[in-house]
Amino acid sequence: MIEKVKKAIADDSLILFVGAGMSMPLGVPNWNNLIVQILEGLYKEYGDKSLVNFKYIIDLLKSNSIGVFDVLSQIEDRKHRPEAEKILYSIIDKIEYEDDKLTRHKKLWQISDKIITTNYDTALEEVLPNNIKSYTYDNEFQQQLSISGSPFLYKMHGDFSDPTKCILFESDYKKLYVEENAATQSLRSFLLNKTILFLGFSMEDPFIKDQLGFLNKIYKGHNNTHYIVSNRTTSLDGIENVPVEDWEEAFDTLLDDLIVAKKESSKNDVVKVSENKEDVDIASTTNIVFLEEMFKDKREEFDKAEDHLKRKLNNDLNIIKDRITELKLQEINLDYEIPDHEQNELENIFNTIYNSEKLSNQTLQKINKIRELHSKSHEWYHRSVIVSALACSLINFNKKIDPNKIDLLIS
Repeated sequence: MIEKVKKAIADDSLILFVGAGMSMPLGVPNWNNLIVQILEGLYKEYGDKSLVNFKYIIDLLKSNSIGVFDVLSQIEDRKHRPEAEKILYSIIDKIEYEDDKLTRHKKLWQISDKIITTNYDTALEEVLPNNIKSYTYDNEFQQQLSISGSPFLYKMHGDFSDPTKCILFESDYKKLYVEENAATQSLRSFLLNKTILFLGFSMEDPFIKDQLGFLNKIYKGHNNTHYIVSNRTTSLDGIENVPVEDWEEAFDTLLDDLIVAKKESSKNDVVKVSENKEDVDIASTTNIVFLEEMFKDKREEFDKAEDHLKRKLNNDLNIIKDRITELKLQEINLDYEIPDHEQNELENIFNTIYNSEKLSNQTLQKINKIRELHSKSHEWYHRSVIVSALACSLINFNKKIDPNKIDLLIS
């Protein structure tokens, strides 16, 4: 099964579907425990004044003698929904995301830049690459972009920061999955056209199972096969197991194996486009492996070039480095030593500003370093070159004005 998942990585058709099991090590409760904590919060607020017997229901829920949705329906029927949403917010809001505990979440983004999650927490956002958008089920615009192939983090059940929109009660689930809407169609599109790998997901969610069953029935079993990482067998049509012995060493080994497959796939992409490197728009390229290869090639070209050609190559090296830095600052090796070339600093910054529709953070940092009024390393002439570059760039991109350029000129 793992080889089929790797093939999906190579085809850029793999979507990771992340469930509560990935967040539990961070202190986020699973579905049952979350509802228990909400009930305990409601009991603390209302005691025995409510028509809901919270203590009794909590005991039933802990012993699995009552269904979660039956409990939530009682809360909603007794008009306790607003309070339940506030408690949900407080439970998730107190989670502290320590960097050393987010290692696996970082690994997920190294495997695929397309992730769906039913989790309310923000663990995946904590390590979200700069070029990826996060959105929820009510954002039809971003859903369409995702279907078209753009990287994404799709929080299918909402985000705790707006608990009123979290898919919590059975009525919420029915609106999302039973009624016809963009969210349902997006999920079906992913299930039909992509390969999904479920991680930390138990397949107990009846609504996800219904969607899988619906498509399997329509296409009579000829729809895509998807995979679930689990230490037990999942008997569900259209889902095959990627077995792991445990959730510690074996699971990490699996993730590392998939990361290697992703890197190999990226290297193959580099080989495919290497002949057309000069035609690549660096500002819009998101393939870091490709950019690293380009940097190395340019560095070798610089070493061999005659002096009159080195100035342009030096400028190219700076542009590539800035793009790499912008894409994944926390994940890459930034030790790209660029050889000095006399009088190149101003030329580089001028060219970067002039050719940038929107100034990157790295370019802004360089500008601010030069424009410091009490800078000893830069004369008034340096600042005048920046002013000229900004003015020329505004003319060059007159139809798409970057407010940062205006602000810098005014100040």
